[in-house]
Amino acid sequence: MNTSLLPYSLHDYARLLKEWKALARKFGLKAKKIGSADGFPLWKFFSPTLGSSGGLYISAGIHGDEPAGCHGLLQWARLYAEKLAQLPVLIFPCLNPWGLVHNLRNNASGLDLNRAWASEEEPLIQFLHLELTGMEFSLSLHLHEDFDAHGIYLYEPKLHRTKKSLANQVLEAAEGVIPRDPRVRIDRRKATHGIIRPAVHRPPPEGLPEALYLSKLGSGRGVNLTLETPSEWGFEHRIDAHVRMVNRAVQLCFEPNAQ
Repeated sequence: MNTSLLPYSLHDYARLLKEWKALARKFGLKAKKIGSADGFPLWKFFSPTLGSSGGLYISAGIHGDEPAGCHGLLQWARLYAEKLAQLPVLIFPCLNPWGLVHNLRNNASGLDLNRAWASEEEPLIQFLHLELTGMEFSLSLHLHEDFDAHGIYLYEPKLHRTKKSLANQVLEAAEGVIPRDPRVRIDRRKATHGIIRPAVHRPPPEGLPEALYLSKLGSGRGVNLTLETPSEWGFEHRIDAHVRMVNRAVQLCFEPNAQ
């Protein structure tokens, strides 16, 4: 995969949104503006087959200084484009456009949106709560980067007894591009072969993140993965790793012959 000739800035939200709208028109996705935050429009893209349960949720860009997630998600959608309309998918291509444009983790108010999912005041979070009311997902994916990472890793909250872990297979799909983070503690949490398993009912003291909100939304019945690439690695490698991890997770959950 050659991403070296991107014809626009990695932090150009308007162009990123233009690319998503063009893809949606061509391949049968629906597009909807859900509101505005910090002067930027917020959009979701979803397939006609999306229902209230059993779907696929993917988001990127909640931290504006992690652009590889946004572009990795777009690249995956391009590669998967012929199947997108048949996949019950809901996509938020960039949850913090102000942060993306300014290359900053937080929003214009200095708030880390990935610690604010219990908020009843932050407009973006309230828009998302409304959009997600009554929905459960078989698979939720959240694309991130980590400045301190030594390789790829992921978070997989404790699984419902009916679900099988996908973590190893998802990391295996990308570790030929970027190796796994070998540390036994990552971000102050215990890690095993690049896998962190946070407790769904014990959010970090700094606030409720998106992934745990989605886990609670489905009472832990779905698979929920937060995918992390090391932001000190080359951009092409980070995009490629995200594409491979997303693609493998989707295959395992939605393509019966991929096991």
